[in-house]
Amino acid sequence: MTKALLTLVALAAVPLQAQDAEHWDLSAPRVAVRFNAPLLRDMGVRLTPSGRPVRDGYAAHEFGVEGRLKGFAPGSLFETVESGELRLTSGPTLLFRRGTASLAGATLRPGTEPATWVMAGADGTVLFTADHQHSTVERKAQRLHLFNLDLKVSDSLAARLGAPALAGQAVGVLEIDLATHIPAASVELVPNACDDWGKPDNDVGLVGMGSVQQQARDAVSGLVVIAPSASLKNLGVHAAAWYTKFSGNFPPYNNDQHPFLVWNMYRVTNGALQQIGASGLKHAFLTINSNCTCNPQNSHILGQGCEDVYGTGNNNNSSDIGPRSEVNPLTGEWQRCGSLFDRNCDGIQDSVPGFNGVGDKRRLVVTDSDLQVPGSTYYFEAWYVVRDDVNIFNTQGNRAVTPTLSGSTWTFGLGPYTVGPAIDSWVNPANPGPNADSQRLSTGLGHVTLAVRATDVGNGRWRYDYALMNHDFADRIRSFSIPVPAGSVITNVGFHDADRDPLTDWTVVVNPDANITWHVRALGGRRVNAQLDWGMLDSFTFEVDAAPSSVQGVAASLTTAEPPVQEIAIAIMGPTR
Repeated sequence: MTKALLTLVALAAVPLQAQDAEHWDLSAPRVAVRFNAPLLRDMGVRLTPSGRPVRDGYAAHEFGVEGRLKGFAPGSLFETVESGELRLTSGPTLLFRRGTASLAGATLRPGTEPATWVMAGADGTVLFTADHQHSTVERKAQRLHLFNLDLKVSDSLAARLGAPALAGQAVGVLEIDLATHIPAASVELVPNACDDWGKPDNDVGLVGMGSVQQQARDAVSGLVVIAPSASLKNLGVHAAAWYTKFSGNFPPYNNDQHPFLVWNMYRVTNGALQQIGASGLKHAFLTINSNCTCNPQNSHILGQGCEDVYGTGNNNNSSDIGPRSEVNPLTGEWQRCGSLFDRNCDGIQDSVPGFNGVGDKRRLVVTDSDLQVPGSTYYFEAWYVVRDDVNIFNTQGNRAVTPTLSGSTWTFGLGPYTVGPAIDSWVNPANPGPNADSQRLSTGLGHVTLAVRATDVGNGRWRYDYALMNHDFADRIRSFSIPVPAGSVITNVGFHDADRDPLTDWTVVVNPDANITWHVRALGGRRVNAQLDWGMLDSFTFEVDAAPSSVQGVAASLTTAEPPVQEIAIAIMGPTR
């Protein structure tokens, strides 16, 4: 058997619903929406007045509003707005080819599900729905703040636009601020054991990715920005830290530890898996702690059994997105000093620029042509990087998506949600099927997955498509080598990475008596910074006159942070005679 070489270059609380419930009067409402103006334009919608420009292409509108609401607060702890209605006395008008829709005179009321909202026009027709709500209560100031809600196009508005596929697309971020009349004698019933820190055995799971959608598009360059929503749950027996960056030092790490979210997009064409887009690093900042086993009633502690959500608009906010390189993915520790947010290392958050257009490197960007390859299948993937997480693979999830261009807007039909990385949906490690294989390696310094599919192309020749995924190996991968039988006739050798920059493509050396080796190229006497980074996938392909056998091996080369280079072996399906 020829082996592959891999070279390393609180006490359980009584449910709050069982406690005395308070019903808070909510008055003096303030309502604002940050509309995604470029996305609305792509949908054929214009706002008048256009609104106040804010970062990342959004336009802010503050509404005149009147009305009262009632809040539900079991144990004197806010849970949801349960009843009432707000009337918008002023607001912009939506102009589109088939008509208009004025938001002046519209109503805003709680939806049928907790923490959701419905905005209906003066005639009662639903125009928007809203979800993925975050909330904070300022008890001293007696204010309730509801924010980061995805404002989504309703079915009826999409029909009026002549584009039913646009239903459910988030086109803005809704905020509602209210005076909160909390009974003077009320006392918060806060469980004491929910901040039971369990390092190093956190177990946070990504449990859903409800939306995948276009955030911006440049028709001239053909660039498209895409972001998902994400839902997670604390699956472990201990709490996880969720502190906003630069907010202070807190247990259990004596810093402002918080999780990070990244997302990727892939395409399968002619059987080969290729990554076509990658986001920057989203810094999480609070948790809503819903459906908890034990709720700490602290938005910076994810309690046992608690769930949290982040909407697509929230994940399209440049204020919280930096480079992936600033985090060690194995430990989940952020290198604050010298980061985008603290360039001079003084511990004070710097002003962060908004996105530099559609092609900003902090955004997941694909091209129109990426999404229009006939016969292709697409996958979207998200991953929360959580410090001391015992299982990074249940913190990742993916779902097949179907891109459709409606006018100037891409929409994405969603297949079933699957726990785990997208490479596992391409080749299932537990059941790879014929002529396929997948092997996962724990290096002690992180994890990589190598998967392959072999296709009979006729006349005794086979095409091999390999995908190499660096999950959390921070020291990166710089070469990849595949053994081949002596005297092989090798053709159609190829390489693919996600950055669309030919200068970073790896070079290949073909030795028909020994192997095919791809490696980071040297350019002008230096190595191009094109090693396979964490959270990224590179693809390799070739054709050869040799059928697949599980006894062949594959060789790859990974770069460690410091010499010397170390070598290990991975046995996986490859060509043999």
